[in-house]
Amino acid sequence: MSRSSGQDVYDVIVIGTGPIGQTMADRACAAGLSIAAVEQELVGVSARTGRASPARRCCGRSCRSPDDQGQADSLTSLGAELIRGRGRLNGPRRVAVETPGGGRVPLTARHAVAICTGSRPVLPDLPGLREARPWTNREATDSHTVPGRLAIVGGGGVGVEMASAWSGLGASVTLFAQADGLLPRMEPFAGELVGRTLAEAGADVRISSTVTAVHRRGGTGPVTLTLEDGDELQADEVLFATGRLPLTDDIGLETVGLAPGSWLEVVDTCRIRALEDDWLYALGDVNHHALLTHQGKYQARIAGAAIAARAAGKPLDTAPWGANAVTARLPGRAAGVLPRPLGRGGRPHSRPSRTRRPSRPCAGQPPGVRATLRLRRGRKCSPLRSLEDPMTVSWDDVTRADVLRAIQEYDQLGPEKFFSEHGFAPTTTYDLVWRERSYPPKAILGTAYEFATGQRLASGDFEGGKTGAVRVLERLGFTVQARRAAGSS
Repeated sequence: MSRSSGQDVYDVIVIGTGPIGQTMADRACAAGLSIAAVEQELVGVSARTGRASPARRCCGRSCRSPDDQGQADSLTSLGAELIRGRGRLNGPRRVAVETPGGGRVPLTARHAVAICTGSRPVLPDLPGLREARPWTNREATDSHTVPGRLAIVGGGGVGVEMASAWSGLGASVTLFAQADGLLPRMEPFAGELVGRTLAEAGADVRISSTVTAVHRRGGTGPVTLTLEDGDELQADEVLFATGRLPLTDDIGLETVGLAPGSWLEVVDTCRIRALEDDWLYALGDVNHHALLTHQGKYQARIAGAAIAARAAGKPLDTAPWGANAVTARLPGRAAGVLPRPLGRGGRPHSRPSRTRRPSRPCAGQPPGVRATLRLRRGRKCSPLRSLEDPMTVSWDDVTRADVLRAIQEYDQLGPEKFFSEHGFAPTTTYDLVWRERSYPPKAILGTAYEFATGQRLASGDFEGGKTGAVRVLERLGFTVQARRAAGSS
């Protein structure tokens, strides 16, 4: 960072410090670039869920906290400078930040500005809906209690995930979807499998069922849903997961010739297509490629590598499935498999980690498809994440920030809940030492991998067992010590 004419000058400015913005900052810092990270709310909080932790582990307990110091420390430990306030574009390569105290901080980017502001839920225009105080994905992942009856309107990713989560917590769930079924943007068999599994778990899945009105007398008590055929359904809460809009209406797009509130179309490096220059990038929900956190983090890794290459004057590899091209969303690749994962700095892994052994398919699965998630409490296989090919464990996807997030969650939950949530057991041979406290290295690294990729590991997925976790953590700059046997000197 340098000062010139009263302005702070950085190589890269990141607007929004949710998981995607943090990944971008990490990749750019790893390439030796100076980073300004601008955040108006809480560091590490996803615009999709309103929290730092994945939604499916937060249901039923309050996860929101006004203290984001742990996340802020994680971000600054990467080398980024955190600037709190509302960031808006103010012309090419310029960002103006309005600070909480009413001040104004002008920033200039040498190479790039990355927009990582996410999206917000959209409620349909239905009679009585506003007065009924419906849940969106934020309320659905921040409730203190489990509703006895929960109606969910919308069969996309949020709708089916919340149906699975709340059904597992004991709610009686009714899920309404349009005629195109569940998960309409995915292969038809995926929605069919999810619908079958939800039904087996006790949910009432209604396809081609449309809600036309909502009523909650006085804004309290049960809510009544009126259906297109005239039937009615009562529930204790109703969740609408019927669409999203980008959080781009108040970030200064008009100062660079773009329409406020619009989705930002990008090329395969995630550079905004409408601008001829190569300085403005849009990552995650705002580019409308795939409104999923793990896809946004994948984009951030690719875009970070592209920005670093341009800053160093190196050519970009933008061919399909190249090191600087976000093409995992395109057809022509085995279903669900990403290209060979990239290391920090955009280089392919020298050697991918061990491949998982194929698991036994669930009853009713199409040939060649295996389930990699299971519902808790002994229920049948869940097909929410299925692949045709075996999956590799890509440790280079894990950043130091992901490990620090795992450590923070361990401190928040305590050992017993942490091990229960993430499926690991305490270690007896090594300790990860951080700020004079000891942590189980294998469980922390496995959780960090889940944060980085959205994929949960089993204990056997660690190459070399605990010693494999030790090597990865040490490469990320952490201290891991062998635990002394009792009575040893």
